[in-house]
Order: sequence, then C-alpha cells, then structure tokens
Amino acid sequence: MTMKPSMIAAVVLVVAMAQAREARADARSEVEEQLHSDMRRLNSSLVDELQEYGKCRAMLAIAKKKLKPGDKLKSPNFERHPKGVKAGDDWTITVADIPWICDAIDLLVQRGTLFTALESAQKFEKILVGKPALDGNPNVRIGAGAYHLELAKTCAASVAKEIGSGATAIVWKGTSIAVADAEKLCGVLVKWGEYMNASGEANFEKVAPKYRALGIDGDRLRLFVEYDDVSFRGKKCVIIDGLEQLAKAKVVYQWLENSDGTHTIRKYQFKGNTWKKSEKTYKTEAAAYKGCP
Repeated sequence: MTMKPSMIAAVVLVVAMAQAREARADARSEVEEQLHSDMRRLNSSLVDELQEYGKCRAMLAIAKKKLKPGDKLKSPNFERHPKGVKAGDDWTITVADIPWICDAIDLLVQRGTLFTALESAQKFEKILVGKPALDGNPNVRIGAGAYHLELAKTCAASVAKEIGSGATAIVWKGTSIAVADAEKLCGVLVKWGEYMNASGEANFEKVAPKYRALGIDGDRLRLFVEYDDVSFRGKKCVIIDGLEQLAKAKVVYQWLENSDGTHTIRKYQFKGNTWKKSEKTYKTEAAAYKGCP
C-alpha cells in the first residue's frame, strides 16, 4: 500500500511535533534542575559554589531559545522569588521571571567578593601601618602585586555600585563596613599591590642569574623570572623540563584552568629576547590541546 503525499506530510508533522514537545520538556527539566540548585546556593549565600557551579545566565539563554515566557518552572527553592506562587509542596515561577534570579546571584557574588577584598585590605592595612621592609622571599617575584592592583579596581567599582544603589554600608553575613571606610580600604589594596611589586623587583636578582647564564635577557628574562614557579609547555602541550630546553624554545605555552571549567592556552612567541603573547580559550580539556600544535 502506497501512502499518499498528504498522509506522509501529516505523519512527518506529527513526528516533528512530538520531537519538539520532547525537546521542550528536556529543556524545561534542565533549566528547572539547575535553577533549583542555584536558588539553594543563593538562599544560603554560597558564593564560592555559585562562582564555580552557577549557570543561571546559561539557563536563561536556553529558556529564551527553547521555552515560552509563560512556561512554568517549579522548585521548593523558588519560595524566595518575589513572583513565586505556592503550588503544593513546590513554588512556581515562569521563564519570564528567571532574570530576577540571575540578577540576585550577580549581586550576591559581587557583594561577597567585595567583602572578601575588604577583609583582606583590613589585614594589609595593619601590616602597612608598621612600614614593613620589602618582602625578601625570593618567591615574591616581579608582578607580584598585579592581582591586588586589579582587585583594587574591582573593589572601587563595586563600592561605587553600592553607593549608587543608596547603600550606606556593605553588609555581609552579619558584619558591616561603612561605604566611606570601604572606599579607603580599596585604596589600601592599591598600596599593597605597589608594595608587593616593589618587593618583587627587589628580589629579581635572586632568580635572574640562572636564566641570564643561558643567554636570556631583556623582556624574556623578566617573563621567565615572573613565572619561575610556573610550568611552561612546548609542542602538544608537553611540559618543558630543564632551563636549557626552555632557553632554546622559540614558542612556549601556558595552560590556564578557568573557574567556569574552560581552558585557556596562552602562547608566547620569541624573537631574540622580546616576545608576543596571544591566547585562546577552549570549552574542554581535550580541545585545549589544539592550542599547542
């Protein structure tokens, strides 16, 4: 028996609709499961877990693409949501309500990160009051203060946002720091970064001679001294063993594992004692090996 074209078309349509419903159900399940976990972390102020495992923005993108704004999502953890609706043992929200969760998470992470920075600044402030001598630990290398200088910029920007929102204090887990004091502490991070950079420069000659003996100088010498305790890699991302092999390399790589699970391969290409840097980020560890041909 031969099916008529119209019947074939009808069957194809039914199958396509069934597949679409299944894909939509799978998407809803994925979004619900992840947001259930993210709301649990939000409700408990688990900043570290949110930074490492949180995927609210990714789930929002999936929901916008595969679901409808009015589609309902359920979880007992949605009780905190201002638009949550009680439904038996669960609370429901719609896809259109997801942005509130993402914004709340962003604010929590920002505030938690800011408060951690301010607590560090308080410790540094006590040390700097004593006008300490430069840190003579040879492991404190050039560029040692770069992290704190960047943290100071983030700190200042975060405090400005808090002030813009009308806040008079940064409150975190029962502890409060006045915004005026917070601004000053961001400045302390700058001073600490400068102190660490000065210490690193003073320690330069404690590490440099072993590289200079191999003919390494200039910018390449500063690079190797800065990353003396970091493994450089060669072809196929194999770790380079021995300074002699490193000194002969025309191209070296660094492998960075990012907090979101991605991997960045940073490439340094040498021309004499100068270098050019480029980098590319890969979604998986397996893919990252492509960065070291």
